[in-house]
Amino acid sequence: MFARVMHIQAKPGQLDAITALYCEAVVPVLRLEPGFVSSLLLPDPDTGKGMSIAMWNSQEDQDTSDSVGTLQAQIHSVIPLLETPPTREGYVVELLA
Repeated sequence: MFARVMHIQAKPGQLDAITALYCEAVVPVLRLEPGFVSSLLLPDPDTGKGMSIAMWNSQEDQDTSDSVGTLQAQIHSVIPLLETPPTREGYVVELLA
């Protein structure tokens, strides 16, 4: 399994809007993508920082999703709510318990 981690810094007062957008728009689109497994959203209300973790059956599945523009559309929708552009990292999932 493979995980894409996106780190964000919300503008003041925008964390609830980001959470709503993620739940109402991002996750439903991800669920339609082949190889998508699950997603987590981990906000810190005290700092406005957060991360999302999207898990895929393989890096190839995640790369395919990226190549059709799904990730870019999601990033574009949240950019107005962020202090800085999100950063992205990829990881191999060794254990999911």
